[in-house]
Amino acid sequence: WKNKNKEGLMKMKISLKMKVIIGIIIIIVILVGVYLSGFVRSNFENKKLREELVENAQTTDINLDISKYPDLPEPVKRYFIYTFNGKKSIKIKNVFWKEKGKFKLPISEKYFGIKSAQTSLTTEPKYMWEGLYSNATFKFPVLESRDSFSIDSHNMRAKALGTKTVMSTDYTAEQKESLYAYLMLRYYGTALDFPWALLPNEYVKWSPIDDQHVYLDITYNNLKGRYLVTINEKGQITKLETPEYMLHGNSQKLREVGEKSDYKEINGFMIPTHMNYKWYTESNELDSHYEFDIYD
Repeated sequence: WKNKNKEGLMKMKISLKMKVIIGIIIIIVILVGVYLSGFVRSNFENKKLREELVENAQTTDINLDISKYPDLPEPVKRYFIYTFNGKKSIKIKNVFWKEKGKFKLPISEKYFGIKSAQTSLTTEPKYMWEGLYSNATFKFPVLESRDSFSIDSHNMRAKALGTKTVMSTDYTAEQKESLYAYLMLRYYGTALDFPWALLPNEYVKWSPIDDQHVYLDITYNNLKGRYLVTINEKGQITKLETPEYMLHGNSQKLREVGEKSDYKEINGFMIPTHMNYKWYTESNELDSHYEFDIYD
């Protein structure tokens, strides 16, 4: 009887352990499912926005003859000669590239690994950026973000673990004007990778300073932005700096310094493939940092 009772107790203990293990496994599966479904859902949303961005865009023939712009400052002429690399025209609708690097967010002293991508129209300031931040040690995704801008509209949000919204388009009219001015400017900062967008047009004006520095002024209705641009002797744009803007849709003002390097010939154009962006507070402290290479 004692032996049978012991056997029964052992079976009960084993059965209880199995139930606990199965319960833990079910909980883990549910949590992982919720975690993954958030990222999957965001991916579908981003794909739809990306398609909407380019579906109505027109393929355009663009003349790259800079002699049409006799008032260009000499450093800017040097830049276009270098970046156009002998090309006289281009027929284009939009561009797309991928990015890979590291990102320091204002909320953390640690860096996240990041994989991202940008889709841009090339004749007007409309683009979409989407990024996936990963834990630097364990490499699993922890934050998904997108930033889509189309001159008069903005769709931005970030979700932690694919589910909890930690940032979204919600700001006052004053913050909106400053943010939109920066987003206009940001588009032209990335336009070094589709440089014909930087030819003088209804949005773009270049002003001379000296042999290696110029101002790039961007204007649309009441939106105005400015870069201080550094151009080296080769004709490479190496740095773009902004005054202070409310970049996050809040009251904090930040100054941006963007360094561009590692120029390569891609599709016939000479473009930078390594970017190093730093954002500074009004007291000149580093707020956030994004360093990456573009590819594909």
